[in-house]
Amino acid sequence: MEKRKDMTASDILEKMMRKVIPLPSQMAYATDLATIFSMHIHRNQLMDQGYTEDELPMPTAIVVAPTGQGKTYLIRKMAESVGIHFICVDCSTLVSEGFKGVSLSQRLAGARDSAKDQKAYERSVLFLDEVDKLCTWGNNYGNGMTNLLQLFNGGKIAIDSDSKKAQYIAVSRFAILLGGAFEGIEEIIRKRICPKTKIGFYEQERTAINNPAEL
Repeated sequence: MEKRKDMTASDILEKMMRKVIPLPSQMAYATDLATIFSMHIHRNQLMDQGYTEDELPMPTAIVVAPTGQGKTYLIRKMAESVGIHFICVDCSTLVSEGFKGVSLSQRLAGARDSAKDQKAYERSVLFLDEVDKLCTWGNNYGNGMTNLLQLFNGGKIAIDSDSKKAQYIAVSRFAILLGGAFEGIEEIIRKRICPKTKIGFYEQERTAINNPAEL
């Protein structure tokens, strides 16, 4: 594993650009990704020194972009450039535990088996793509939302086992990125910021800003 001491976001971005040059429209995204990677590396260094996961929150970010914009590709190339194990999960294909199909814990178990060693796996960057599909109601499997919530609690996630003894995946050192198109999110945000109701202090505050003489 490459020595990563004092690796800044600029260092990470430079290393990635030796492998792939982002399009002009992707540069802001790549720069933000490099910041997350830098935080992830620094956090694991501090945890090696004795800091706990409670003292150092897990780096997490939401990537909002239509399918086919290069989200996964750039994350993968950045991870390769600094020697970090990368896990990509398509959330639209997940099922909840106990249903026929593949659950999140099973995907993570498979990724653990493909990592070069346990230490590399425990410091993975996990990209949950199409995470907005988890919010689709009316399906018969819930798309693994419970396991997703377990991820953000850190610690360990139980995985399926052929034996009666439970096996666990440590995820407290992960960095987690959530990706999706989130269609209609702009309208949802607009409605929450500018509701039509005239209840409570918000309406008074808005009136004061727009028509101070009326108060």
